[in-house]
Amino acid sequence: MTDAPTLPSSHIDKSGSNIKLWLEEAIWGHRLYDDQTPWLAMLEFLNVFRSRMALGKALREEYGPERHEDIVYDMERMRAVRYLVFNNPYMRQVEQSVVSDGERWKRWLEHVGDNALKVDFGYLKKRFNDFSELCRVVEFFQETAVQVQTNKRWTSRFIFPYGPDCLYADLDGVGEMLGSNDRRFFARGGEILYLMMNRSTRAAAVADAIRGKLLDGTNRWNRLVKVLLRDGHGQQREQVSSVKAGYLPCIGLADYDRLADDWLAVLSLGLPGQGLVDPLVRLTGLSVVLYMLGRARSVTGESEGRLVLEIAAPRRSPILDLSKDNFDSNRNAPLRAIERRMLDVRGMQAWKDAVADKHDPKQATLKILAAEFHWNPPQADAAQFATPAAALSAMEEAARKRHGQHFAKVLPNWSRAIGLATARRSVGTWYSPSDPLIKALVMANVPRQEEFNIFLAKLFDRYGIVIGVTEAERSFGSLPVDAQAFRDNAERLEHRMRALGLVRRLSDDCAYVINPFAGEPQ
Repeated sequence: MTDAPTLPSSHIDKSGSNIKLWLEEAIWGHRLYDDQTPWLAMLEFLNVFRSRMALGKALREEYGPERHEDIVYDMERMRAVRYLVFNNPYMRQVEQSVVSDGERWKRWLEHVGDNALKVDFGYLKKRFNDFSELCRVVEFFQETAVQVQTNKRWTSRFIFPYGPDCLYADLDGVGEMLGSNDRRFFARGGEILYLMMNRSTRAAAVADAIRGKLLDGTNRWNRLVKVLLRDGHGQQREQVSSVKAGYLPCIGLADYDRLADDWLAVLSLGLPGQGLVDPLVRLTGLSVVLYMLGRARSVTGESEGRLVLEIAAPRRSPILDLSKDNFDSNRNAPLRAIERRMLDVRGMQAWKDAVADKHDPKQATLKILAAEFHWNPPQADAAQFATPAAALSAMEEAARKRHGQHFAKVLPNWSRAIGLATARRSVGTWYSPSDPLIKALVMANVPRQEEFNIFLAKLFDRYGIVIGVTEAERSFGSLPVDAQAFRDNAERLEHRMRALGLVRRLSDDCAYVINPFAGEPQ
């Protein structure tokens, strides 16, 4: 691992005026945020990629030990499409209540003519055979939207990323232009992913694969979106003002290559791009979880981490309790990291010199905290610090409170969102994989077919996933529960994968994991 230079304060100011304490960002980057789901991080990533692709620089950004990437990108507003799909309930009412096609168009256009966007939707009448055809197209994008069941405002809802013309910004919904870029749901997690991918050794190959598979503007679904776009959209783009990408602290990590390898494996499969997005979201979310745990361990010095997965059993198994303890420990790893980082300040020579300052030790220590953490408490608060230790304690309290509000929730939220963890009110939360996550792991790790035990070993080697007895012995040394519990756990996974069409048993001693999606790309 190579750490990049300390981020200058000028960059912090540009990153957002709400940053009062630069602590989590220094360890994991700016920023990961609990309101941004793995799906929304994927959409933000694709927005960055699309913008940089137009400049011929996608995942070919320059960086090095002395400086980070200097990336500026833009995002579309796509006012007409998002209004039609997410803020247009009158369309169905008109279709159901009016018989004449001409009258349907007249009624609907009169209604949408009063919209605050000042968009004239009359161009749609020329592009569809009748009003019902338009309704079916709009319904298609409504039903296939990202996170269909969400109750977010319509300016924070997104159509499925079928291609480059399906990507647009999260906006705060203020005024005729729908306001400005909102950082609640596009919280820079996608920028972190872009920087991670750019720093992998496979960046150029991933860029080519994304361009050909996910952002192919000629596919029929992307062409269908373009039918909804206003005349002259390509010449008069409604871009959000240029955005400066965030910050990633480490120049080189194995996490970046694992993320890139997963993407390359999935994007090489013989499925159309839209069939690959969900497994990519899950695998990317898993990479972020492992990145967060790995960076936490790099600060605390803790031993290599693990993910103990319990495969659902008819009765409560000892693996569930072990997995629950494992989940709880991992969930608290970021907190242990920031506490260790703050504790380390006391051992710095600069801190010792500041405490020993005979003139004004309190001010000297406040300068150290400002330099290390960009923490500048209000003058009224600072005046109450009787000693340097009191100032440090106040910062530590502020850091723990801030951590608990957002960053502490990222690991559990993302683990559940990607199907890595499950929760039950009477039990708690533990690692137990969903069927879509199991499929995604097969897609990324099995070229065509592979012996089942080799597959389990690969999951352990690549992700730290513990399911069977061999991997448990490698992880724990001395097994924490009876070996038979791990054997049963692996057997349940095999049976489950067989039901999913992912395992074929040829004899009592030979089971193979099958990747049914492998083959020549379409």
